[in-house]
Amino acid sequence: MSDAEVAATPEKAERKPKKRFQSKSPHAPSDNGVAPRKKKRDEQAEVLTAELTQLRATLVEMIEHYRLRIGGEISELIDAVHGSNGKPHAPPAKVTSAILQELHETPLKPQKGRAKEFVRLQQLVRRMNELLPPED
Repeated sequence: MSDAEVAATPEKAERKPKKRFQSKSPHAPSDNGVAPRKKKRDEQAEVLTAELTQLRATLVEMIEHYRLRIGGEISELIDAVHGSNGKPHAPPAKVTSAILQELHETPLKPQKGRAKEFVRLQQLVRRMNELLPPED
């Protein structure tokens, strides 16, 4: 080949080595417009934290309403046994004996804080209410 032919033929372009993996900062914006994983993870963690905080507040509210309701029912039992407005109104000995037996036979373990303890308490109060004679 002559020098003119060599100059006229296009030379093969030099190949650049392909980069298979380019390390980017986790905070750098991605090429496709999608938020980086780290940022998305942080945003989701903030949302989850807020939701869990709200769930905890809901738990406190539920426990307070439960306490008021069951506490009110126990107060009604006390009034039924002891009497209200200064009027003594003791139920028959058979009834008070049955109520005392229910109280002693129902195991409550408040230190455990389990849901079944709340269920036992609620069932106990219901059974004691059923044992009382209807008010006149």
